[in-house]
Amino acid sequence: MAEPRRDYHMWQDGVQWHWELMSVRGEVIASGVAGSSSAARKAVFGFRPTSQDHCQTPIYFFDLNGSRNRDSEGQELSDDQAARREAAAVARDLSRNQNVVTEDRIVVTNADGVVIHDEPLFPCSIR
Repeated sequence: MAEPRRDYHMWQDGVQWHWELMSVRGEVIASGVAGSSSAARKAVFGFRPTSQDHCQTPIYFFDLNGSRNRDSEGQELSDDQAARREAAAVARDLSRNQNVVTEDRIVVTNADGVVIHDEPLFPCSIR
């Protein structure tokens, strides 16, 4: 299973370790204090969100495979099917000026980091 797309911060203050878990929007969704760095890591990576931690509208991320540039903002869409349609539309737009066959794909992940779809890019001559 893919790791969720969340950021976390850990810092030491004396003998205590503080941690914050951030949502995809940069909001603190959980925080705490632990006695060691390993206990803080366990708290961060063992965190399971409740329903109130989820956004009302799902967020999807669109990345071009092989690219080092990652979609860090995401896009709010109604559901997985809407994200698949958006990926297909973007693939068509990106493929318009492409004249060679590539293995490039648009990879769609949800806010939990799970891949829900990948859409191939095709050159103009194939369509």
